[in-house]
Amino acid sequence: MNLIIDHGHSLPPLEPDLSGWRPVVDHIRTHIAQQREGDSSVNAIRQESFWDREPPMRRIETPAARATDPDTSHEAANEVTATGLRAEQQARTLAAVRAFPGRTMQELSELTGLDRYMLGRRISECETSGVVFRGLKRRCSVTGRMAEPWFAVSGQGRAAA
Repeated sequence: MNLIIDHGHSLPPLEPDLSGWRPVVDHIRTHIAQQREGDSSVNAIRQESFWDREPPMRRIETPAARATDPDTSHEAANEVTATGLRAEQQARTLAAVRAFPGRTMQELSELTGLDRYMLGRRISECETSGVVFRGLKRRCSVTGRMAEPWFAVSGQGRAAA
């Protein structure tokens, strides 16, 4: 579904070009596989500057599932992290925010065709990494409700919101 922008232009869904990310995702998969050989309990992803050269991401650890989540959620989180799908989704999320700055998650989903729930999970990880930030609340053009728009951080710090 295309979103009609205020000035009447229709934008096609964004299909991020991840070809440049493939070597990075492969490197992450290899690193995780090596890590798992030494430790079979992968509960968190180590996020490094894998999706962007500017600004470099802080090295952080974020759990992919809450401690109160059922075992099936932890198994799924470990699989998504170990296969590199989580890193790939983070890269797609960041690419969407860069392509459409100042959009809400629902607007990003409509513009890109990316799942809103996947965006919600990965955008918070991107925020923790310091590569995106929330803007001031405004009315979402898709839902009509108040929502926060998202912006990518530039090499000099926050972009103008």
